[in-house]
Amino acid sequence: GSPAQRQQQILHKQVERAHLRSVNLEHLVRIGAATRGELDQAHELLNERQMALAEYEHKLEPTNDQQIYTRRNQNDLITLDKRLEQLQIKAKSDAIIRDIVVNEGEAVGSGTLLMQLQKNDKVKIEVYLDARQRELAHIGQPLKLHLPNGQVLDAEVTSEPKVMTRLPPGMRSAFDDTSKLLLMVEPVEPLPMEWQLDNLPLTARFPNQVQRWLQ
Repeated sequence: GSPAQRQQQILHKQVERAHLRSVNLEHLVRIGAATRGELDQAHELLNERQMALAEYEHKLEPTNDQQIYTRRNQNDLITLDKRLEQLQIKAKSDAIIRDIVVNEGEAVGSGTLLMQLQKNDKVKIEVYLDARQRELAHIGQPLKLHLPNGQVLDAEVTSEPKVMTRLPPGMRSAFDDTSKLLLMVEPVEPLPMEWQLDNLPLTARFPNQVQRWLQ
């Protein structure tokens, strides 16, 4: 225990010993083996020990000012906990923090972008296939994904095709008016984190007829 607790224990033991001596002397006085003066001295010692203990325990009690200060601190902590709880940011689903766009301690307003998140699940990639190659648009169809750095990943089709009459902006060609099939594709091996970006330009290559015949 603390030094204060150890001192309190010592005073309690002194009171107990003084009380036990008084009880013993009362018995000895009754049988004539001790004098009344010895018993009075024992009572005085017991009173002194009890007063010393009472004074010490009184010193340990917090004053009114200390009690007010403690309550004020407790209230401040409760208020702070509530404010911190209001500041907590919770994503709608499990995600990975991809980038933090504010600095620690920076004052921000409502609606300020704080960080960019990425869903913690399998990466899904949209691939647009010429409708004339409909035989390649089936679930489980293997293909190759070519990343901008030249890396090639194995992938496979994971959804049924959806007919698209127009390609997204940036992928349209003035001379390409054929319908496209939208396929969802997943890499067989993990896509490196640095390439898990929205609108990342990839090239999808399906096996040709000879390669399909050999598979």
